[in-house]
Amino acid sequence: MVSLSAGQSVGGGRAARAGSGEGAGRRLVGLVVIVATLLSSTGSFLLLTGMGPIDPTTDVVRTALVLNGLLIAAVIALIGIEGHKLWRGWKEGRAAARLHLRIVALFSLIAALPAVLVSIAFSVTLDQGFDRWFETRTRQIVDNVLTVASAYMDEHSRVLRGDLVGIATAADAAKALYDYEPTRFEAGFEAQASLRGVQAAYLLDPSGKVILRSEFAPGARVFMPPPAALKEAEKGGPVLISPGQTTSQVGGLLKLKAYTDTYLYVVRDLNPEVLDNLRLARESAFEYKQLESNRSAVQTAFVLVFMGLTLTLLLCAIWLGLAFANGLVSPIRRLIGAADEVAGGNLLVEVPVGGRSDDLGSLAATFNKMTGQLRSQREDLLSLTDQADRRRRFTEAVLSGVTAAVVGVTSEGRISITNRSAVDLLGHEEGDLIGRRLVDEVPGVEPLLAAAMRDDSRIYQGSFTLVRPGVERVISARVASDRSPDTAHGYVVTLDDVSDLISAQRTSAWATSRAASPTRSRIR
Repeated sequence: MVSLSAGQSVGGGRAARAGSGEGAGRRLVGLVVIVATLLSSTGSFLLLTGMGPIDPTTDVVRTALVLNGLLIAAVIALIGIEGHKLWRGWKEGRAAARLHLRIVALFSLIAALPAVLVSIAFSVTLDQGFDRWFETRTRQIVDNVLTVASAYMDEHSRVLRGDLVGIATAADAAKALYDYEPTRFEAGFEAQASLRGVQAAYLLDPSGKVILRSEFAPGARVFMPPPAALKEAEKGGPVLISPGQTTSQVGGLLKLKAYTDTYLYVVRDLNPEVLDNLRLARESAFEYKQLESNRSAVQTAFVLVFMGLTLTLLLCAIWLGLAFANGLVSPIRRLIGAADEVAGGNLLVEVPVGGRSDDLGSLAATFNKMTGQLRSQREDLLSLTDQADRRRRFTEAVLSGVTAAVVGVTSEGRISITNRSAVDLLGHEEGDLIGRRLVDEVPGVEPLLAAAMRDDSRIYQGSFTLVRPGVERVISARVASDRSPDTAHGYVVTLDDVSDLISAQRTSAWATSRAASPTRSRIR
């Protein structure tokens, strides 16, 4: 039986080591997937928020989402595998299955509750933040900025339009000077431009070629009108050209009436800082309006990005909780299994300690030490049992050769052992006598046994008549202590049937007296 238990223990240890190796490989794969999922989700979050080094194009975002989906599916599959194993162990009633389930549920709750609360808080905060951005007062401020910018540009447009019409009127009036006195015409044209405060004034042909120029800042770069403006000016009305993205100049173009295919083009330089601020205000207002029109989409996108990252962190936390629970419950499960083996009588079972130096490792080492002490104590008990059995057989052999009845009595006066002569004397089998009170079977021994119980330092002897059905026997009794070191020691009662001896003595005495009677008669 011992060798079989040892084999079972060795087999269980190999199975445990195999299961431990398989679990370690599964945990390693899970750890790699978890790290990859966290990195991918973090990179996608940075990418979608515009903080990454890569532009968030449609293809890049789609690729990132697909990769995140695959990794999240892998994490869900890992959690599903662990959950199935947990459910199967609970259904099979495996050791520590309920504890395992409780730990996993606790970890999942701890991981899920903060994530859900943070998601709700983020959604509410985002909605409140958007409400403050798009409230009525903010809209009025943005509209006022656009109004101020438009008013500034309209004011400069009106001024430039007046200057353009004034210079064109003066040029039409001086057509004769243009034809016959060009020098005086140029001087007057320059005077008109200087009086109006423009930066430069030009006469252009239909192709945009300069016929006459008057510039007050020769080093400054002047942007000429585009062909579309020349075509527009052919209709006869003034055409105003707004400043571009890289220039602070505003221009005006007007076809002269007194000339053939001749256009007046004037340029005025506005304050660059003012134009930059106006341009920034317009861009901000345009972006604000776009954001307002796409408010729901932007809010949904932010929530989805945050929920995706939260889901990833939640799944990773659940998997880490499962892994931690497995690492915590596995040694407890091995201890329970080993305790069941010990309860079944297999003291050769050992719990693998491995390299653990925590409390569970100390508990496993203590359990192994306990089983070792139990094995040693069992061997000692078996040795003592064998020794006591040998002594018992020796005592029985000795008692079987004794003709007198020998009865072992406990400190309570009950029969604990008898020999064959005692069985024959008392008329009962040994199994029936064990446990009975000796004084009930042999009343005459009561005074001797009571005296021995009071003082066991002496041997008490006496004789009495034992009445059996139809027979009276004379018994010589001897009571002595068994000298046991225990406080509740026993006594040895020897019952010797001396009826035949007394009868023989009486017969001998009678015969002697009869033989002596004729002798006395002859003497007389």
